[in-house]
Amino acid sequence: MEMRTIDGVDLAYYTAGPADGRPIMLIHGLTANARDWFATTNVLAAAGWRVLSPDCPGHGRSAAPKHPAAYDMRRVADLLHALASALGCAPAVIVGNSMGGAIAQEYALRHPADVKAMVLVDSAGDLRQLPARGPEHAAFVAREFETGLERGMEAVWDLHQEAGGWADAKALTPEVRAWRKARFCLTSPEGYLYGDRALSDRHKTLPDLACLDLRTLVICCQNEAPYLKAVSDDLAATIPGAQYAEIPRAWHEPQIENPAVFNETLLNFLKSL
Repeated sequence: MEMRTIDGVDLAYYTAGPADGRPIMLIHGLTANARDWFATTNVLAAAGWRVLSPDCPGHGRSAAPKHPAAYDMRRVADLLHALASALGCAPAVIVGNSMGGAIAQEYALRHPADVKAMVLVDSAGDLRQLPARGPEHAAFVAREFETGLERGMEAVWDLHQEAGGWADAKALTPEVRAWRKARFCLTSPEGYLYGDRALSDRHKTLPDLACLDLRTLVICCQNEAPYLKAVSDDLAATIPGAQYAEIPRAWHEPQIENPAVFNETLLNFLKSL
């Protein structure tokens, strides 16, 4: 893994594939990191693509700025664009999963000349309506902030296991549970807490995406939560000419949960460019 300082932020990243290959950037989701793409990176590199897979600020081995504004989706998109430019990986195809999809949208809107195509994978985005949440949700978020900033991410993980938060992993096998905990705890408290807040506070992108002239593939998992599936449906319906694909036997991270089908779907789209 290599490091590059961009606008004062140390960003960690992997590269793979031939130096003269067509560039493609893979952007991970919240509490994830560049390693999520390993099964896809190898396939893309073998197909001749030059792959750039960064750890977003506060995630993996990248630095964790202390100010919440550092995690704004537009700010992160600008940082990743500057990284790609510095490494000779612009213009590129931009692929984003979950939070990475929200970053990819901003990247394409803010730097259109440096985006060849876009792939949104179970992307975050404009919600038709927020999921139903009772008053206990606000109390849980407050506990997360206090716990994370004072005691760290392992304590936040334990809180989710005790309170049944979204990261609750009790139903998973011990091996998968241990892997998810290790990945979760590689994220800094700021990266998670301020990143999650930035996702909630992000400005609406659908109106601008409706005017986007860019080859786009929207991918959604068969077993995705209904409110997030609606985000993918709206993205596919809004972006002119967007293609849509569903990945079976997957929930939110098809590059991990069903990499064979995901990689085939992605490569077929790339071949069509």
